[in-house]
Amino acid sequence: MGDKNEGHTPLVFDAWWYTRCMSEIKRASDRHTPQEHLLAKDVDAELNQIRPRRPRTTPEEALAALEKRPRKNPETFGISPERYRKEIPASIRALADALHVFAGEGQSREAITEAFDGVYPSEKIDADYSEMLRIERAIERDSSEHDHVNALYALALEFLMKELSNAWFDDCEIWKATKYDDYKRGTDLFMSVPTLDGGTTPLAIDVTYSREKAEQKIEACIEELSRAHLHDVEYFNPSDLVDRPRGRTNMLRVIVGAPVKVIEKIASAYLRFRKHSNKKSGPSKQEELEKLQWHELGGQVYVSILRQLRYALIQMRGHSVATPAEFTTRKSAIEARIQQLKTAIDGLEERYEAWKRGREEYIKKDGSVEPMLAAPENVVLSALDATL
Repeated sequence: MGDKNEGHTPLVFDAWWYTRCMSEIKRASDRHTPQEHLLAKDVDAELNQIRPRRPRTTPEEALAALEKRPRKNPETFGISPERYRKEIPASIRALADALHVFAGEGQSREAITEAFDGVYPSEKIDADYSEMLRIERAIERDSSEHDHVNALYALALEFLMKELSNAWFDDCEIWKATKYDDYKRGTDLFMSVPTLDGGTTPLAIDVTYSREKAEQKIEACIEELSRAHLHDVEYFNPSDLVDRPRGRTNMLRVIVGAPVKVIEKIASAYLRFRKHSNKKSGPSKQEELEKLQWHELGGQVYVSILRQLRYALIQMRGHSVATPAEFTTRKSAIEARIQQLKTAIDGLEERYEAWKRGREEYIKKDGSVEPMLAAPENVVLSALDATL
């Protein structure tokens, strides 16, 4: 099997000798003898003893390595500082600190472990958190700067929807979902809609900035509904824990969005409002609040959510009719989803009618519709027209 081992100590089974032996044995595979098989096994065993072994990485060490992995331009949301200054408008840049805080709300491993203690074992939380970090780092690594720019606008719209939840959606609460549900379940925000019976109905919200993205997301929702299914999220954590269980929850996923120009205008109006927020009252503060409260985007979000809820209700009623009575478990599950959708529609319709009356009164008082209040064709409504 060869005898050239110049420069190598004959008594040591090294990698060169092992490779040479195995290649000779492979070439002679058609005439292997039992002795050759034993020799190969002995060589492999000997090398395993003398070859230094890497210590196994524990899950904690792997997670620590992921957390320490350097990130590219984190201060400017993955965008190069030069492009960030040139391309991102001042209204969005002025929100940078608030957006960083918002993006990190409840996202640490400690916060998730505390929130879901008793719901999931710590091993699952650690595994899901590690997976979330791997996905996040892969997105940061593989996305173009253009992708990061668009993601920043989407983040700004998420933030503004949360901040304006009381102005647009009376008594409705909006809060950020975990990044795990964002990456794995397509859910950016949760919305809690008060119902007429005194309870609440949750909605999963996915935010977008373009019609193309909206169409893709709506088609995914339609596919879920075609299976008589709503949408599962893994880390639902409502503020009213008495009213809602935490953890894996089934709810409808709805798509909302706005083009970047509208996001910029809303951001500018929000900044002007915040500038006067320290004042207890005054015309400037009230004027800026009304510009936000009665902006057409608020009505567009209402309409887009209600259209998706009504479509889902029609689909679920169809599944209920098509399900034989003897399939009691499936039938009862579908009926529960129908009731969930009906209560959400009733709660939002009531608030939308009140919002429309308030906007009409504001326009009458003002005498005209200020350009700030108008919004171009909504990206989600256009996508709904094309897909539903």
